[in-house]
Amino acid sequence: MMMHGNNYEAPLPKLLPKEYQFIKNLIHLQTGIHLGEAKQEMVHSRLMKRLRTLKLQTFKDYIKHLKNNENELSFFINSLTTNKTNFFRESSHFDYLENIYCKNLLNKYDKANKTIHIWSAACSKGHEVYTLSLLFNLFCTHNPKIDYRILGTDIDTNVLTEAKNGIYSQDIIKDIPQKYIKGQLLRQKCESTYMYKVESSLRNRIKIRQFNLTDPNFSFPMNFDIIFLRNVMIYFTKDLIQQIINNMYHCLNPNGLLFIGVSENLLGITHQFKSIQPSVYQKVGG
Repeated sequence: MMMHGNNYEAPLPKLLPKEYQFIKNLIHLQTGIHLGEAKQEMVHSRLMKRLRTLKLQTFKDYIKHLKNNENELSFFINSLTTNKTNFFRESSHFDYLENIYCKNLLNKYDKANKTIHIWSAACSKGHEVYTLSLLFNLFCTHNPKIDYRILGTDIDTNVLTEAKNGIYSQDIIKDIPQKYIKGQLLRQKCESTYMYKVESSLRNRIKIRQFNLTDPNFSFPMNFDIIFLRNVMIYFTKDLIQQIINNMYHCLNPNGLLFIGVSENLLGITHQFKSIQPSVYQKVGG
């Protein structure tokens, strides 16, 4: 027990092996995320916030609360999912879309109308969704025969609220090239700082939904031309990655593109994709 003056501060409760095993099994069952032994300290730190909020003394108490309260499950999942993201992250993907994909669109649909359907499959706080929107909106402004629609999904309900709002701090906006800001991001004074809100014409082309990638039977009413599945497979087992990649293939239109994280690859995964460049794959055939 630590003592500061006349105040006593109780030591943090330990996360026992059997408790960590329960947490590992539950998060894997609910999300497909595989937590190794090296993640125990991270889990302890993140779930301590829930213990403090709920005024619980031990992880045993928290697990009991989790078992007896359905509503706690979403807080549990939100606490353990990782949401590191920023605008134009891994910029080579957006360079490819701008310099190659969009030019090919012009050659193919110079006279016919076309709507590009895009899915950001782990959209977090919306940075990836709005990066895609900024890029395609600017392109479509100059090429009105082409339009776009974007679906952003994530399992974490907290980050989806931020994504739906589409409001970001001046510090976050610094990663966006200047040509995408004018007319697409609205600068607003907020107390002592400035915030930027994504313009309504962009947000109207976007839908944000909660979705679990590990659902083995998921389907959508339409297929997509582009899917971003970046920096999420590192949390899954090989068997689950295989299942997800199979689902992604079937969710793409012919010649559709799959983007994965630049540090990821499909080695050891059976698939029918054609590699276009590192971390970019194309569906061939029907």
